[in-house]
Amino acid sequence: MGVLQGKVAIVTGSTAGMGRAIAETFAQAGARVTVLSRRPQAVAETKATLEAAGAEVLGFAADVGNLQDIQRVLDNTVRRWGRIDILVNNAAILPPPQLLAETSDATWDEVLKVNLTSVFRACREVWPHMIATGGGSIVNIISVIAFRGTAEMAAYGAAKGGVLAISRCLAKEGAPVGIRVNCIAPGYIDTPMNERLLTQWQDPGARLADTMAKIPLGRAGHSREVAQAALFLASDMSSYTTGSTVMADGGLIE
Repeated sequence: MGVLQGKVAIVTGSTAGMGRAIAETFAQAGARVTVLSRRPQAVAETKATLEAAGAEVLGFAADVGNLQDIQRVLDNTVRRWGRIDILVNNAAILPPPQLLAETSDATWDEVLKVNLTSVFRACREVWPHMIATGGGSIVNIISVIAFRGTAEMAAYGAAKGGVLAISRCLAKEGAPVGIRVNCIAPGYIDTPMNERLLTQWQDPGARLADTMAKIPLGRAGHSREVAQAALFLASDMSSYTTGSTVMADGGLIE
């Protein structure tokens, strides 16, 4: 029997990269999983793949930046399975590298809406559902950028730093009602999102070499490795852990 047997999990941004790996890992651990992203075809493909492996899955084309979409996903999940035990806030956008002077209000607003405000809203909306069933676990995916500055990524860094801060606050608020809130801070993970970002730097090859040189383990991480950290935080294996951050960064942050 898997460590998440009987649990219901929602994973945002779960049709590619780390989110897809987390959804797959949770399903393999026995959870019933709701997957969502803004791409209907990707949602359908992910749902079909997980179901073919024997999982119980709901799939939604939804924009986490839209409150009504968040509410729709949560309401339908509870209507189907009666509860929500786990929420993983993974969905995010990663804008092209931009100097501060080149960063528009529109870019700033969009990044904070998707990467920070959506986390606040999803936590707020899932909170009463978790309280009603005796508690739950929220796992927020942040970034090493929340701990170390990176030039030309001010909006992304601000959003991820904000998620770190709200997670620590909610851990205190959630403890008396059985809700644990933790973060995972990935470093350089081999995902389609990071591959796209790499091509947007002035010298992608030099950028990648410089990044690898700073990682003590000397390689990029894999989505599955982040998913295993998420499994630990989502399950009772981490029952005495809240307000913490797991650094999935190959030793980058000392």
